Amino acid sequence: MGKPEITRRNIIQASVKLAKENGPSNVTVREICEEAGISKNTFYLYFHNRDEVFGETYYSDDDEKQTRFPQIMLEYDSPLEQFWELLKIDIQRHIDFGPKLLATISMQNVSQIAFFSEDPELQPETVKVFTSLVGKMQRMGEIRNMADPFDIVKCVYLLAVGMDIRWTQMNGNFDFKKESFDAMCTLFQPTREITNY
Repeated sequence: MGKPEITRRNIIQASVKLAKENGPSNVTVREICEEAGISKNTFYLYFHNRDEVFGETYYSDDDEKQTRFPQIMLEYDSPLEQFWELLKIDIQRHIDFGPKLLATISMQNVSQIAFFSEDPELQPETVKVFTSLVGKMQRMGEIRNMADPFDIVKCVYLLAVGMDIRWTQMNGNFDFKKESFDAMCTLFQPTREITNY
């Protein structure tokens, strides 16, 4: 990871830390810069404003998924369990954000669901991985849903955004992981038990 990527990541981490401590609406660019140890000029090289930083945090767990994917592939033979293991990374990160920060981040990103281009060259790497796993589940008979794998993954992301919004509106007062698991099972219609809940 080069210096620009490290600086960008530091800005995001500082923003998340401050938002959890003080609430997202109480965080200023000046405070983010102090926490990240950068100047305002450096901040504006990477982001236009504070809300843009919060918007980017929604997808910042993609690096963790790509890092952990080889180990997940070795640990689980089932593409269904591999999918769930990757999805748990998203779920835990959103829980860790807390309802207030997740509400801010979710509202910033509702419009970005349109990033699901039909062109594989334009899709984020994690979308490609999830789509591949759904195709493997279908070929192995692990799920009953035989819709286009890309369409299924798009539905998973839309369900996730809805779950995020519901969890924030209920101030975190339901089991986010269980509800997400149940929604995934309803969509996939698994033919086997998922052992890595």
